[in-house]
Amino acid sequence: MKIVCMIRSLQMGGAERQLLALASTLRKAGHQVRVLTYRKGDFFKDAPDGQGLEFILFEKSSDVFSWARSLSAYLRETGCDMLIAYLPGASIKALLVHRLDPFFRLIVSERNFSRRIGMLQKVFLWCSWREADWVVCNNFAQEALIRKDFPLLSAKVSTIANSVDVDFFSPAGGADAPAVRQMPSDGDPLTAGVRRIVVTARVCRRKNVLGLTEAAALLKRRGLRFRIEWWGLVREDAYYNKVKAGIARLGLQADFVLHPATLRVREVYREADLFCLPSFYEGTSNALAEALSCGKPVVCSAVSDNPRYVQDGVNGFLFDPADPVSMADALQKALMADDATLARWGERSRRTALAQLHPERFSREYLELVSRWEK
Repeated sequence: MKIVCMIRSLQMGGAERQLLALASTLRKAGHQVRVLTYRKGDFFKDAPDGQGLEFILFEKSSDVFSWARSLSAYLRETGCDMLIAYLPGASIKALLVHRLDPFFRLIVSERNFSRRIGMLQKVFLWCSWREADWVVCNNFAQEALIRKDFPLLSAKVSTIANSVDVDFFSPAGGADAPAVRQMPSDGDPLTAGVRRIVVTARVCRRKNVLGLTEAAALLKRRGLRFRIEWWGLVREDAYYNKVKAGIARLGLQADFVLHPATLRVREVYREADLFCLPSFYEGTSNALAEALSCGKPVVCSAVSDNPRYVQDGVNGFLFDPADPVSMADALQKALMADDATLARWGERSRRTALAQLHPERFSREYLELVSRWEK
């Protein structure tokens, strides 16, 4: 089949990485695959999953209807048996193109968990019910919400959770030997060497950066020593400026450091003692999957599918993202753990990734879905 995988751009982001993994899977299965974007951004273009793929920039004009007609004509001319769209913007545009000329099969995606289905999303789901051949969620919580609040889609919605490259994202000690970074210790958990807590996420309101700064201030007042390193895409906007001001106001300049997004993210995980994800909501988080695969204990918000992958006292701790005290309490439990306990939790994280987030499972489930419409 001739398959087009469509997303806004290849900027830094979990959905972008997953789309490339999907495109690579489809190409290896013998399909002709193109990755189509409509905004500039090529952070992932040279990633391993991008090797051998054809990339098309079909830049969007100000008139979305004219652009949709042009895209429809382009897809007809170059051939397209199936269009797979990732993220809401691309999915909505794909639905419009399909409405204009439904000559191809259409799969649209739901990439995050919605705390509730509002009016705009109901419009999107209604259009998906009318136009799309299938809706793929990347988390089971979202599928359950859609089935409950929008039963019309029940016949053509399913979940294909994200995957992680378990060979690349592996522990520093090797794929079978998770290990924590060793620290100097004077025997007192409160004054031991500084634990390194890593977050990999955009600096934005949804990721709850401010909540983590408040939790960090509580931990510091309790006498714990730590260093939080937040790695992720930064936009110089009001929220980012508020985060920077909050770090300064709380006296966390040496304890909470913001870094730009990096391609050496595997090394960032490997050099950490703990991984934290304080988001208000998530789909199946790529960052969480990568940290688990690297054998890291995880402290994260108890939202969406996170409790499927993280269990209190087993491989980390869960917290209420709206409550800085809950967040600080969970982090404190992890910070107080000794190296042997962290290593044991890390081994369980690695096993979780292998069992639930393996690329073979992701590939099999997507190929089974696509095969429904193979001639």
